[in-house]
Amino acid sequence: MQRCERLKCRTVSPGLLCVSTEDTCGNGQLCNLKGTCDEAREGVPCDGSPESCGLSQSCVRGLCRGQYGRTLDIEIHRRMSEDWTMQNEWQHLVQSRIEHLQDQVRAEMHINNTIGLSTAKAVLKLREERKRLEEGRKTLEAELQRRTEYAAPSDGSTEWEGLFAKAQDDIRRLQDEIVRLKAEREHCREHNDDCVPTFEEDLTFQIEKIEEEVARRRAQLARELQRIKSEVIRITAALKECQERATGCPPDEEQEYKLQLMHAEQELRRRQNAARSFEELVIYKCLYTHHEDPTSARAEEMLLKRDSLAVACADIMSSKGAVSEKIEKCVCAGEKRMEEVRVQIEADEKSAENVYSAIRKEKASEREAAKMADEEAAKLAEDEAKELLWETTHLQSDWEEKLKRLQEEHKDLIPPIRERLMKENELRNGETEDQGRVYSEEEVTKCLQSSSITGEAERAQLLDTFKDKSSTNPCSLLSLTANPLLQRFHTCLCDDNA
Repeated sequence: MQRCERLKCRTVSPGLLCVSTEDTCGNGQLCNLKGTCDEAREGVPCDGSPESCGLSQSCVRGLCRGQYGRTLDIEIHRRMSEDWTMQNEWQHLVQSRIEHLQDQVRAEMHINNTIGLSTAKAVLKLREERKRLEEGRKTLEAELQRRTEYAAPSDGSTEWEGLFAKAQDDIRRLQDEIVRLKAEREHCREHNDDCVPTFEEDLTFQIEKIEEEVARRRAQLARELQRIKSEVIRITAALKECQERATGCPPDEEQEYKLQLMHAEQELRRRQNAARSFEELVIYKCLYTHHEDPTSARAEEMLLKRDSLAVACADIMSSKGAVSEKIEKCVCAGEKRMEEVRVQIEADEKSAENVYSAIRKEKASEREAAKMADEEAAKLAEDEAKELLWETTHLQSDWEEKLKRLQEEHKDLIPPIRERLMKENELRNGETEDQGRVYSEEEVTKCLQSSSITGEAERAQLLDTFKDKSSTNPCSLLSLTANPLLQRFHTCLCDDNA
């Protein structure tokens, strides 16, 4: 008998000393009263408790039946969630610490109407905590980035090769498990009396989940392959730029680029060969399974003459019946699922990037707002100081003599000060300066007649515009027109009367 522990099968010999069935015995064994693992036959009466049946058995209608649960599915989900557990826990801890410190500061500010020493200390402590948390966040992001990107394929590291081999081995194990589960499902369908009612549904669920995991891992490998291609293009361009320099490419730099290019191309060839081997295995397996299909010859011709399985599947789906639906499903189902997973991964990454970009923009706007507030506060403090000095000095009896002495001592500072004050005054009165003069009705009517503007609506509108004091310099607006009648009107009224 065997038991599965963390996706590894371990042999459990009959008669092994045990304390409980679940912790010690293997599948189909039961820890008996003597404290040893013994065979638990199916069909033995049970009382409904888990201890009355062996491991991987359930009490169904008063009899012990084999119930192969979702052990593998649970293990896969556990491994998938491990990648994000550390990040989620860290974010929760950071948010809790910040909220706790903010609550402390708010409570102390509520008690003390004026800012006291204790509140100031709490604020400083909060700032220090936030600084440490920010450093911890950056460290965590760097670690997550390292786990995501690993090493560069061009630095000669064996980490890429080792990780790729492990990923291939994991996919192979999952595919073997799919084959085993499908065989069990076929056996269950042929011998329906030997299976519990939910056994087939349980196997189908496990097969679908493992196929989704295989598609996810293949999509991840395909994305890594694209990254390696981009790396090869980047290094090739850098080497070409170095060799085309007018001063020549330094030997050390050129050799470094060539070495990086060699490592990247080796990794690219390894990935491409593995991907092509996987696709050929799928093609030959499906062609052998459906060799009696009348469209198998046409399918073989379309599949083997294409550079990739994705291109071949696209041609098959666009051929509209040239290849049977069975062959198309066998060959292209995995490719189609992998493409769907890849699109979903890209969408999730884009969504996360948009959220991160929005957070950065929000932080930048907050910093800008804080900077503007500080500048306004400094300007307000400066104006208050000027007003205070003016009020205190103006109350003194000899302030005029002091002013004259200051003007004599600082003659060089008076012109720039006066110029700055004039500019500030112009900015404050800019709207008033932009307004043009108000023309009389006689002047407007005279120019209307000379420019041959006869439309009543146009004449009334021009009269109202040039009589309205709130209009912003109508002559400036009228100078932009391309209408020859309005141009003559502008020349008559604005240029001649200027």
